[in-house]
Amino acid sequence: MSYQDLIDADQRLVILKVLKADDDKRLNDRMIQKAAAYVGHDMETAKVRGHLEFLEVQQLVTLERLPENLWIAQLKDNGLRVAEGRKTVPGVAEPSLG
Repeated sequence: MSYQDLIDADQRLVILKVLKADDDKRLNDRMIQKAAAYVGHDMETAKVRGHLEFLEVQQLVTLERLPENLWIAQLKDNGLRVAEGRKTVPGVAEPSLG
């Protein structure tokens, strides 16, 4: 696994955790981008969306693409399990203990 693979996997976990922290488990891509930057993962919009598409393919989130060039991500049950460390998915980092 390359260094970039490690970064990508951690960024995907951060996205799941950001969605988990929201009361509705649902946020737009711009808010996800801001929250990820707050915890040290400053990503361009294209990178966030690429990760969201990966998470959608893995059935961890659902995506709604709005005509206003805004994406809405909704955390699915499997995504919640991954964010909590109860399930593992290749390409998504595992949460650290503690």
